[in-house]
Amino acid sequence: MATKSPTQRTLAFLRAAGYTAAIVERWNAWSKTRQDLFGFADLVAMHRDSSGLLAVQTTSGAHHADRLAKILANDNAKLWA
Repeated sequence: MATKSPTQRTLAFLRAAGYTAAIVERWNAWSKTRQDLFGFADLVAMHRDSSGLLAVQTTSGAHHADRLAKILANDNAKLWA
């Protein structure tokens, strides 16, 4: 059985918790890079018991500090809060 990516594990977790979730990160074939929605979100989720949307950045354990720094430096992430 193949190892699931952080994104796939997070999708499964959110869906098990009752969220409707979708991947919003896209592959840019021209630059050969992944591009996050608004520069910081890999997933967006909503829950029927909440009026807001959840933006989620996924990563492996070794990269938590890098992703936190990326989000804190992103002006769009500051608007999301």
